[in-house]
Amino acid sequence: MPGADSMRGTGRMSNPGLAAIGSRAFGTPENAFTVCTFWYIDALAVIGRRDEARALFEKILARRNHVGLLSEDLHPGSGELWGNFPQIYSMVGLITSAMRLSKSWEEAF
Repeated sequence: MPGADSMRGTGRMSNPGLAAIGSRAFGTPENAFTVCTFWYIDALAVIGRRDEARALFEKILARRNHVGLLSEDLHPGSGELWGNFPQIYSMVGLITSAMRLSKSWEEAF
């Protein structure tokens, strides 16, 4: 994939298992922006760290509510769903990461 080499070495997060965004002007964020975690999962898969990406993906799946929805933010410690709910960006991130981590048709059959 073009650009994959430029992403190597950038796979780090401040909160284990969840990606947070924020600026110093607002301080350290309390919660992780869910879609950023899916972007991180996608980046891991692109640079060849698929096992790590899949493990993180499964961790996020476990944080969905009883009907399978995700909110805008997740609390890294408790796993509580915070922010707007349900959040379409989080659900699109889930779908995109699921597609990236899935086997191709050729591999599956």
